[in-house]
Amino acid sequence: MVNFRLTRTAKYLKSHADRIYSSASGHDFGTARRLAKRLIAGDLPDGFTASVIHTKNWSGLDSKEAIESALEVLTDYGWVVPIENKAGRAGRPTIKYRANAGIGEALL
Repeated sequence: MVNFRLTRTAKYLKSHADRIYSSASGHDFGTARRLAKRLIAGDLPDGFTASVIHTKNWSGLDSKEAIESALEVLTDYGWVVPIENKAGRAGRPTIKYRANAGIGEALL
């Protein structure tokens, strides 16, 4: 029972810390955490794009701005690696993302 209380308290305190950090850094850590949980669960294929996330219409990750913000945070923290795909296309290159193999629930 003690572990359950500590876990709930830690999550509660972490949510408040995220709000403080987001106001200082301009990043939305809540959306980054939502996307990180999806990565850990294996809900995205290797080499996914922002548009793949958008088509899933997940709660909190349903706008291009939220998705880009989450990807920026996860890239900054090494959770995902952007790979620019320039192969044979006219126009803007597509950015694909690969999840870092070292990510896990403990890092949330």
